[in-house]
Amino acid sequence: MRQYPKPLARLINEMSKLPGIGTKTAQRLSFYILSLEDKEAEQLASAILTAKKEMKYCSVCGNLTDEDPCAICSDKSRKADTICVVESPKDVMAMERIREYNGLYHVLHGVISPMEGIGPEDINLMSLLKRLQANDIKELIIATNPNIEGEATAMYIARLVKPSGIKVSRIAHGIPVGGDLEYADEVTLLKAMEDHRDDLVVIVAGYIEPMKKFLHSNPGLESRFNRFIDFPDYTLDELMAMFDMRCESKGYTLDPQARCALRQVIDRESTADVKGFGNGRGVRNLFETAIARQADRLGETAGEITREMLMCLTAEDITGEKPQDAPQQEASQPDAQ
Repeated sequence: MRQYPKPLARLINEMSKLPGIGTKTAQRLSFYILSLEDKEAEQLASAILTAKKEMKYCSVCGNLTDEDPCAICSDKSRKADTICVVESPKDVMAMERIREYNGLYHVLHGVISPMEGIGPEDINLMSLLKRLQANDIKELIIATNPNIEGEATAMYIARLVKPSGIKVSRIAHGIPVGGDLEYADEVTLLKAMEDHRDDLVVIVAGYIEPMKKFLHSNPGLESRFNRFIDFPDYTLDELMAMFDMRCESKGYTLDPQARCALRQVIDRESTADVKGFGNGRGVRNLFETAIARQADRLGETAGEITREMLMCLTAEDITGEKPQDAPQQEASQPDAQ
């Protein structure tokens, strides 16, 4: 294979040094840069050089800035008695995006990692201790990442600060919004419970067998959950009433055959312990499925569709089974004599 010309090969080589950029991506980026107009390429090169020359670290907090001290440290409206300790300038940007924290920051530019030979003296820790001594700081929030190195760094800082009487807080770790408890790691849940044991009530809910499996996955969970409440399943009449309420709220009606079919379906699925029926959720799924089936059925109907037809659910909509055509009687022909 013919090698690239030296200028292009050098560009690809330099691009591949960027984090997360492999050889193929470096090639695509390099060819894209070559396709730019001269002015655009010059603007890109100028932006890189300008950022490299003008960006520096704030002498107070260690955040990236083009002016010293940085805009956050210079902002008089922020709480000067609270400092949030983070690992990198990227974490400052992440905290600022939520627009809830209004204190100051301190960037460590790394974490303690004995495995990689990184000790306390290798990160921006001494300047933090000097800030705490020189200013009236009431709370220190440690927001290092929830991994081994981050936890070790947080514990080390907390131990150093403890004699000063400054309140040390650890940023909360928990299950993300929309996450399922079933897939949450036990360490995250246990830590969240332990860190807030005096002002936190944790309620977990689910089916009996999956919940047993979840609690048995870690001895620490079994010792912390010691109260159990079993909710009995809804009765058949209660489930039927739920379906009726959904029909009424949307303006639908059930014909007599549909009501009979619905009762049979609910009775079968609820008593046969069908996986995933879910009581009220199962009724909701049955209702939504019936609406979808009705739409398909009416779509195949020839002639005019009345409002009464639109708002009526039939047995076919409930079960998904089309009514069988009446069997035709075969005319018996006498044998020819």
